[in-house]
Amino acid sequence: MISMANNVITTSIVVEFTDPEGSGILKVEIDDRPASEGGLNNGETSFPPGSSPGLLLYRSNNVGTLTQQTSEGQLAGAGTFLVQKQEFITFAGVAEAELSYPAAGGVNILRSMGVGGATLSGQTKMVLPSPGVGVIEVRYMAQAIGYRLVGAGSGMPVVVFFQGAVNP
Repeated sequence: MISMANNVITTSIVVEFTDPEGSGILKVEIDDRPASEGGLNNGETSFPPGSSPGLLLYRSNNVGTLTQQTSEGQLAGAGTFLVQKQEFITFAGVAEAELSYPAAGGVNILRSMGVGGATLSGQTKMVLPSPGVGVIEVRYMAQAIGYRLVGAGSGMPVVVFFQGAVNP
């Protein structure tokens, strides 16, 4: 959206791809981390035309990135980062639930309600000993590949596309 008062473009992007079994994650988003946490955009999520916003790409180990493309400009590598994530995982009569990002290492369970004994399986699944109904709050680190969108100055929204394939 363009604000005519100050000509600032505001955008947000989250792209998720999972295979039918739910065993792969490929997600890209604007880096909204503050500078104190190493954020590529110093906590900003709105950018004027000609800026070079930073993006973070998350993918589980079994996803190979095959294609990356933009509607304007190009992507430049910006390093690899460990990003702390915290979220609620819900179980509704099931024994397995997906994390939103692939975990790079273990998961700390901060608190739970209605279920217990959850463990991490692979990078993406939290598993209970048996089906249950409840919520757990978890904190974990996720590895991200950083990119900068450079050379996009037309003032039009920019589409950033990643396509991956889940390796069996």
